[in-house]
Amino acid sequence: MGFLKEYFSFSRSEKNGILFLLVIIIILIAFPKFLYLFQKEDVNYDYSEFSKQIDELENSIKEKNKNSNKESLFYFDPNNTTKKQWKKLGLNQKQIKIINNYISKGGRFYEAKDLKKIYGISSQLYKKLKPFIVINKPKSEKNIYNSYNNKDTLFDFNPNLISKNQWQLLGFSERQSKTIKKYLRKGGHFHNKQDLKKIYFISDSIYARLEPFIKIQNEQNKQSDTIPKLMFDINSADTTMLMQIKGIGSYFANSIVRNRAFLGGYNKKEQLLEIYGMTKEKYSLIEPYIYVDTSKIKKININTADFKTINKHNYITYSDTKAIIHFREVMGEFKSINDILKYKLLPKKRFNKIKPYIVVK
Repeated sequence: MGFLKEYFSFSRSEKNGILFLLVIIIILIAFPKFLYLFQKEDVNYDYSEFSKQIDELENSIKEKNKNSNKESLFYFDPNNTTKKQWKKLGLNQKQIKIINNYISKGGRFYEAKDLKKIYGISSQLYKKLKPFIVINKPKSEKNIYNSYNNKDTLFDFNPNLISKNQWQLLGFSERQSKTIKKYLRKGGHFHNKQDLKKIYFISDSIYARLEPFIKIQNEQNKQSDTIPKLMFDINSADTTMLMQIKGIGSYFANSIVRNRAFLGGYNKKEQLLEIYGMTKEKYSLIEPYIYVDTSKIKKININTADFKTINKHNYITYSDTKAIIHFREVMGEFKSINDILKYKLLPKKRFNKIKPYIVVK
């Protein structure tokens, strides 16, 4: 028994430790049973408002998709469709603006396929709208169609010479007649029958009905026989003289003189085509009235001219100028302008272009 006593006898501090441990064990056993006393009541969050907003969003998306699929398509005439109607048809602001600008400047849709020519109208959009396009023929076009069988309303005419009233007699509106006359005042010219088709509101069907009555060649020949031809040297003519040529207004007259100064003169008439806006059609119109006196070209002496003078010429690039100056510094003066080719300072094509403008003295 002595050994049992030895194992179960505790000191004061051990007894205190055992007591403390028992208290802890009791607390741990009893705590879960009293835990609910320390818990807060469950919080019920109200999600009804949020759910309502979600439902509204979903409904609006469904409605939008429903409308977009339906796309409010209806029969329309593109010549008098309003901005609001174009928008309902699915066009954006930019597309609507382009169409309205086209119509405000005298443009017109004569056939459904004309809508496809408008910049910004894709093939997909056109295919969607095509079944709903209904174009009502305006009075002017109806007149032309009816006059095909009524020869009294059509007559032989030269589109370069007839008056605004005569255009209207042919079935065109006042705005369309003004557009054609404005084209002629700005230097435009109908050289042959087909040129009339270049006017944007003259459709193939209208042209086909007018074509037998268009007379241009005879009038041109008559004019050439009765009106003396004035010729102008583009290397000496001033802007006032140049503006006497039909087809040359203030802009082109000033451009010709300004470009002449940059070049030192023209070597051939075709150089006018280098001027911005000078089309082949306009050039062919003025070409019979101009000539070139090459003796008036101001040439550059490549043996004495400084860097700035050489580089200023329109046809001579910065690298060309460097090559010419460097050769002169290393090799001395040029014996001939052909030394540029001989020593491969410039490509042959560019050399031939500047050849009329350089000299060796």
